[in-house]
Amino acid sequence: MKRPPRTLRPTLAVALWLGLALMLGCRGADRSSGAAARSESERAARRAALESSIAEDHATLEALVARPRDEGDAPLYDDPTLRAIAARLSENERALAALRASDAAPATDR
Repeated sequence: MKRPPRTLRPTLAVALWLGLALMLGCRGADRSSGAAARSESERAARRAALESSIAEDHATLEALVARPRDEGDAPLYDDPTLRAIAARLSENERALAALRASDAAPATDR
């Protein structure tokens, strides 16, 4: 028995996933309530991910600042890790604040 070429397997998988997505997206009657539930669960997941990332960045910053440094070490403000964390932390805190503000807004505004 001949097996299909390996290059067709990813193509078949993509086609199956697309077909499944189309079928699930065309359910009709409970679509709006399902979309609202998905939207709310996606917002909750996004909020949890942002809070987790912020907490992780705070812990990393604490460890970075508390780490013993020698006199020959470069200044902490020149550390690229510190700069990356600071940029990411600011962005994530702004995104979380915007998400919380939109959660507090009336449901008709969404």
